[in-house]
Order: sequence, then structure tokens, then C-alpha cells
Amino acid sequence: MNKKSVLNRVVSFVTITVLVFTFFVAVPLAGSAVNHGSEYSSFAETVYTSDGFDYTVQNNQATIIGYTPSGDSIVFPDKIGAANYPVIRIADNFYTKPEDKRESIKSISIPDSVTSIGSGAFSFCFSLENVSISSKLKTLGDAAFFYCGALKSILIPSGITSIGQNTFSCAGLESITIGKEIKSIGECAFYGCALTTITIPSNVKSIGLAAFSDQIGKSTGGAGGLKTIIIENGVEKIEESAFNGHKATSITIPDSIKSLGECSFSGSKLKKVKVGKGVKKGLASAFFYCISLDSIKVNAKNTKYKVEKGVLFSKDKKSLLLYPGGKASGKYTIPKSVTSIGKLAFNNSKKLKSIKIPGSVKSIGTYAFISSGINGLKIPKNVKKIGSAAFSGSKINSITIPGKVKKINGGMFIGCESLKTVVFKEGVKSIGSGTFYGCKSLKTVTIPRSVKIIYCETNIFEDDNKKAIIKCHKNSYAHKHAKKNKIKFKLL
Repeated sequence: MNKKSVLNRVVSFVTITVLVFTFFVAVPLAGSAVNHGSEYSSFAETVYTSDGFDYTVQNNQATIIGYTPSGDSIVFPDKIGAANYPVIRIADNFYTKPEDKRESIKSISIPDSVTSIGSGAFSFCFSLENVSISSKLKTLGDAAFFYCGALKSILIPSGITSIGQNTFSCAGLESITIGKEIKSIGECAFYGCALTTITIPSNVKSIGLAAFSDQIGKSTGGAGGLKTIIIENGVEKIEESAFNGHKATSITIPDSIKSLGECSFSGSKLKKVKVGKGVKKGLASAFFYCISLDSIKVNAKNTKYKVEKGVLFSKDKKSLLLYPGGKASGKYTIPKSVTSIGKLAFNNSKKLKSIKIPGSVKSIGTYAFISSGINGLKIPKNVKKIGSAAFSGSKINSITIPGKVKKINGGMFIGCESLKTVVFKEGVKSIGSGTFYGCKSLKTVTIPRSVKIIYCETNIFEDDNKKAIIKCHKNSYAHKHAKKNKIKFKLL
């Protein structure tokens, strides 16, 4: 199993893509539920047609719901119909007739009378290049410009206070200015665009999940990347994967930021991180797969975190939280003050070959050594808990798990292609599913009498290794499992 497959199985970012498209399950694609008549009654609203525009009227104000284009542009009127109703809104899922005509629309002009653009209004306008937007706009709906791949830039009016979910997702945006009135940026708002530089002004308080993730020009098959990220002091919260896949080499987390989501700055080019005094949550897991990261600096006034010899710890130094992936040292001795090794603590530390863990350590977190270069590791007998996939994808070649670890969580050694021998000590009670998936070099696994259950779809090796041998006691659970599944075994 190659490393890419391991990472896909263990820490998948498919969630991001799902979030991008889930919106359209709840909100039908543009025009999909509209009866395109010139005038009809639907939900107590009469739909009129004027100069190719379908519209409804409420309180003597018009909402345009559809259009029959005569060319490749749409110029919305500020007034419509014989009564000159002011046009104040473009409806959710604004449609064109025929529907596929929207794919060839190149320009859109929206008058100042319009204060609201509905959800999905111009989604899938693949050819859209120019948008002149109302300066009076107050509301810009979710996915309004979703997958407008030819749209390189757009001016967001000053009246907009929030950018919603998927608003510009997979558009071709190469530059964007975040206005001074915007307070929040929603999930996947700019996901898959083609931005190379972004400045988040101080007025923005929160940045949503995957908001600027994968800036490579998804819609046009580009290979760009977000190379400069500037976050001004004032921003308070950054959600999961907000800048995932960026290509910046340095990041400064201002004092105002209080929490960071998991993988919020994951990116293989990142080398240096400077952290302010305000972060209280999520710092350790924000930098997954930062294989070039060699420097973390934390403000001395930060009450949650501290750095010693380039390694991130909790302030009391009881938890080792992050060993930078690009740190040059080939070996490392964990301080004796440490009682826990955190989630993703040594992730992708390719240059690290051996670690000495002190007897003070009681727990090892989920994915703690995922894809690390570690080949030698001795687990202290006092360790009681080891998280799921803790050693997945690492270079480890042999390991002994102490008996105080009662449960072997699923996927613990998934993708450990160099792993040859594993010994579970007496006291271990269960072995989780997928524990040895992808361990193609595995030769022997020693299983004690205390093991009473092995979770698996087929057998302990998931049919991934036909040569491995189970070492076990006669009539033990492991012995019976081996005989039942025709696995080679050797009695102890």
C-alpha cells in the first residue's frame, strides 16, 4: 500500500468535497422546480413575463426568477412590467430557458435597485466572466456563484456582512478583496478557486470550514496555490481545513485568534509559524502534513502553549503536542515531564528515525505517529491507552504493546509497510479491525491468552498478508481464530 493510499484511508478530506455538493441536495439546482409559463399561479404567487424576464410581485416590489436570454449576457432591469415595479431581488435558483443556456452566459449586470441575490442564483454559469453587481446589495445567497469557472474577479459590495456557504466555491477567482463590513466567511466559501494571495481584515471574526481550501483552480483544472496568507489582528476563529492545501511558507497567527480547527493550515510548503498569545484551542492539530515545518514560535504570554527546542507542548509541559515535520534531528528524547503524546503529535516527521519515550507517558493519541519516519520505538509499560491509527503509515519495523493497553484500536498499524514483528503483552483484551491492513512485510504477531476478541471482516490480517504467523497459546482465542481462518500459527 503506498503512502497516499494510507493517508486517504486514515485522514480523509473527502468531507470537504461532500460539503461543497451537499448544499444542492437541500437546494434544487437552478430552475429545476419551476414551471416555465408566461403567467401562472404557484404557492399563491402569480408569475409574469416582461422582456424575457419571469418575475413575481409582492408589496409592489419585483423578484426576478428566470430569463430567456437572446445572447450571452443578462442585463437586469431596475424596474419591470407596466406598473414599473422596482426590482429588489434575484430569486433562489434563478433559471434560464432553456436551462443549458446559463452555461454560455458571459456577463451579468445587476442594478442598484437589487438588494438580494438568492442561493444558487448563478451557479454553473461556466462561461461567466464579468459581473457588475449592485452597490446596494445586502444579501448574497449560498452558492450564488458556485462553479463559475471563468469568473476571475468580482467586487463584493460594502453592504455585504457575511459570505455564505459555497458562495464562490469552484469559481475561477484569482483575486478577491474582503470588504470592511464582512464579519464572517462561510463553509467552502472560496473552496477550489485560484487565489494566490488573501488578506483577511480585522473586521472578519470567523472563517468557516474549508473556506479557502485547495486554491488550485478546481473548475479549470489549474495547478496554482495560495502562497500568501495574511490574517489581521481581530479575527477570532478559524475552522477545520480553512486553508488546507495552501503553499505558503510562513503563517502568523495573531493575538486575537482564540481557536483553530483541525488541519486549518495543512500544507506541505509551510516552514515557519508564529503564534500569538490568544490561541487556546486547536494549535497542535492545525498543521497536519506540514512536512517542511521546522520552526514554531509561541508568544510567551500564551497561557495554553509553550515551545521548547522547537517542539510544541502544553503550558505545563505534561503533553507533547507537535513535533514539527521538517525538524532536522534524526532522534528525539521526550522530556520526563510528559504524561501524554497528543493527537497527530509526530505526524509526517519524515526525518525523525527514533524516539525515546519516558516511563511517565500514560497515553498516546490518535494518529500520533502517522506517516513518520520512525523505525525504532519502545512503548513504556505504564502506557494505558493508544489511539486509533497511532502508527499508521510509519516506518516502524517492530513494536511491543504493554499489557496495560487493554484495547487495540482499529487501524493502529495500517499501512506500516516495514513492520515485521508485533508483540501484544498479557493484559491486552481486544484487537480492532484493520489493525494490520497493508502490513505487507509482517512476519509474526504474538497474541496472549488475555485477548478474547479480534474485530475483523475476514481475519486478523484482512487477507492482506498470507505469510504472517500468529504466535499464540494452545486453545486460546487467537489459536482458534488462526485455525478457523487457516492462518499459519506457532504455539507458545
